[in-house]
Amino acid sequence: MKQETSDWADWQIKLPSSTDVSHLYVSPEIPNISRPGILLRYAENNNILLLKHTIGKGVYSFNPNLYQTEKSSEKEWLNAQGEITVCHDQRWSRQQVFNVDNHNYKLLSWGDDPVIYESYGNFALDAVISPSKTKAAILSAYGPKRPFFNGGFIFGGADDKIYGQRYIQIIDLATKKYTDKPVRLSTKADLPCFSSCWSVDEKILIAYECDFSNFQIIEPFQNTRK
Repeated sequence: MKQETSDWADWQIKLPSSTDVSHLYVSPEIPNISRPGILLRYAENNNILLLKHTIGKGVYSFNPNLYQTEKSSEKEWLNAQGEITVCHDQRWSRQQVFNVDNHNYKLLSWGDDPVIYESYGNFALDAVISPSKTKAAILSAYGPKRPFFNGGFIFGGADDKIYGQRYIQIIDLATKKYTDKPVRLSTKADLPCFSSCWSVDEKILIAYECDFSNFQIIEPFQNTRK
C-alpha cells in the first residue's frame, strides 16, 4: 500500500534560506529526532499507527484492521500515548549485524569469517534491523549496475549506480532464512532510493523514498495480503 506525501517532500522550503541542509544530516550536535526523517507512534490502544515527518507538515495514519491510510492531524499525534519511534535511529542499525560490500553489493555478516546472506535481487543495498534484533528488512535490486560517469572519468566500486526495481524481504536472524515473499516497492524513479523503518512492536514495516514523497506499508509475515 502506497501513500503519497507531497507535504513531506516540501520540507526544505519550510526552513530558513540560510539553513545548510547537509548539516542537518551529518552534524553530531543534532539529535536524530531533529534530523530530516520520519517518526512513528501508536494511538488508540496501540491499534492505529501514526506517521509524521520531523520537519515537513502533515500527519498520516494507518489502520491495520481496515488496511488503509489517511491524513490525520497534529492534534492526534500530540494526544497519542504510544512510544515515539525515531526512524533515523534505525538507519544504521545494520552495522551491528551486517556489512554491505559496496563493490560487489553483497550482504556480509561481521566477523573474521563473514557469511554471505543472499538477497532477492542481485544487488544488496541496505538492511534495517528490527528493534528486538531478531529480524532484518533487506533492500535489494536486480540492476543493472552502471559505473558513475563524471567529467570524462569513470568511477567504479562504491560509485557504481544500481538501477532497476527495488525489493524488500524479511530475514530471520536466528535461522538466517527469509520469512516471506519479497515485496516490490512502487516507484517512478529511474534510480530509486529507499529506506525503511520498523514499528516498535515489529508488526509493521514502513518503506519510504529518500525524498519523502511517499511511504509504503509492509506487514511482515502478512505481505501477501491484496
